[in-house]
Amino acid sequence: EGLIETEPANDTPPPDLTRDPLELPAERALRLQALARADEGFTLALAYSTQRGYGRTHAFVGELRIGAVEVEMEIPELGFAIALGEITVTECETVNQFKGSKTEPPQFTRGYGLVFGLSERKAISVSLVDRALRWQESLGSGLSPLQLRILGFVADHVGQPVGVARLADELQVTRPTVSDSVKLLVDRGLLLRRADPLDGRSHALRLTATGRRHLPAGEPFAPALATLPLEERETLLLALMRLLEALLASGEVQVQRMCWTCSQYRGDRDRRHHCLLLERDLGIAELRTDCAEHKGEAA
Repeated sequence: EGLIETEPANDTPPPDLTRDPLELPAERALRLQALARADEGFTLALAYSTQRGYGRTHAFVGELRIGAVEVEMEIPELGFAIALGEITVTECETVNQFKGSKTEPPQFTRGYGLVFGLSERKAISVSLVDRALRWQESLGSGLSPLQLRILGFVADHVGQPVGVARLADELQVTRPTVSDSVKLLVDRGLLLRRADPLDGRSHALRLTATGRRHLPAGEPFAPALATLPLEERETLLLALMRLLEALLASGEVQVQRMCWTCSQYRGDRDRRHHCLLLERDLGIAELRTDCAEHKGEAA
């Protein structure tokens, strides 16, 4: 008992790669759909790379199945599905060793692959790549990178109205993608959805105690930064702000709220920094890259 991971029940329909464009970071269902359509040679090369020094997994085949599945089409006028025929598919589950993490006990984990036709090699390759892409999830909370970013954003903006629309704008992904991730986080008890007091038509999200435990830790960066002298930390912050400014100018970043682009900032972007809102000069360490009081463009 408990020797192999169990898949949580989820009745949410998976996203459809044939109807919506692939956006990165992609959740597991979309990754599996893309791998099923990928070139076999390319997928095999990726699988080899996970076994020969570039991956964190080394699996063995648990089950390999070949069979036929029925293809159906929903006809709205009829109210039921019509069988169109059968297609042959190959399915594979690989088993990996997992030594456990802060939240998960030691157990065997699984990779999964399903491809069209008689293609055992590709099915095994897909399952190896699938498990390799999940190594960070197994080490931590089992959440996708997008879901972790959502938790982090909500945690960083306590007291502010954060909903699906704002998350989509801030994280630069589509609203349906954010909505699916938010629903999963709410269902798992990591987020609470409450009516927005400022707008009765929308909802605001709040982190739960369970969700806070799933936040990515600041280690090892915080202790490492603390070892640097103050002058070097200030130089690093200025360099990062210049990098962010360059990315904004090139269009690679669309959303940001740092001091230098605020209409209330006055300074030389080097050693002199003044905030009109606070009515005082700022030290370099006080400069912000995500300020809730950010207003418009700098003069």
